[in-house]
Amino acid sequence: MKKNGLIAFGVILFVVVMVILACMPKFLKEYELKSNAIIKNNCKIVTNKIIEIKNIDDLEKRSIEIVDKLNESNTNPITKKELAFSVNKKCIGCVNIEFDKNTKSINATGYDKDLKILCRTIVKPPSFVTYEREEK
Repeated sequence: MKKNGLIAFGVILFVVVMVILACMPKFLKEYELKSNAIIKNNCKIVTNKIIEIKNIDDLEKRSIEIVDKLNESNTNPITKKELAFSVNKKCIGCVNIEFDKNTKSINATGYDKDLKILCRTIVKPPSFVTYEREEK
């Protein structure tokens, strides 16, 4: 009788493990989609803040101040330890701000877990152009 109970327990354990393994990709994909949505939203937030800058000559300095202020209230959705916004530093799960002194514009680029571009906005106040990668 003990042998049959042990076999039944092993079979039940095997079935439970298989169900968990079958569901894992779906949960991981949902987590990735949620993280990517947060990064895209962060890109929109920094774009809106930069557009509010009236004096283009202060664009670089003010953008750095904006990034510092946004990092106080936001966390990186992927690493949870890195900053959510960076300046001239490409990083996983963050929105990177780069300055183009020739055109007096700012590029805000969001990166996913593989450091692939998730969203990019080119801002030259008062206008901007945005690209967002489609999720499948």
